[in-house]
Amino acid sequence: MKSFAVHVWRGIQEPRIVTLIQTGIYLVTFAVGIDALLDPPVSVRGAIGPVLTTCWAVFLVLGGALGAVAAPPGVWWLERVGVMACMSGLLIYGAVLVALHVTSPDGNRLPLAGVTLIATGSFLVRWFRIRRYAYDPEALSTRD
Repeated sequence: MKSFAVHVWRGIQEPRIVTLIQTGIYLVTFAVGIDALLDPPVSVRGAIGPVLTTCWAVFLVLGGALGAVAAPPGVWWLERVGVMACMSGLLIYGAVLVALHVTSPDGNRLPLAGVTLIATGSFLVRWFRIRRYAYDPEALSTRD
């Protein structure tokens, strides 16, 4: 059992702590997408309709799932698909927040839009870090 745990640990892309944090971000994105799919916010559904609301949630679910599976072993070609899906979902949500801020008199949505932009930026940073290779080249050369 110990050798299996060591094998799994060694299979995580270096730096492992960064990879685990990124995987956690993907898992949270997946959970948010599931929640948005099952019970979307009324304000979003009212602003963009049920079809685009479903697309928004599916982008988050798909991106979160692909990223969570692809990040630990360093399968960057698949993770890039996940990153793009996550960013698409976040950009849809951000656009809705800005539109609601401009068109609706009830409340300030700019802080939420800002946080959404920050989250999108974190995925953009990840994309730039993994854009050059299909796989983590160091992991391929050091695995048994």
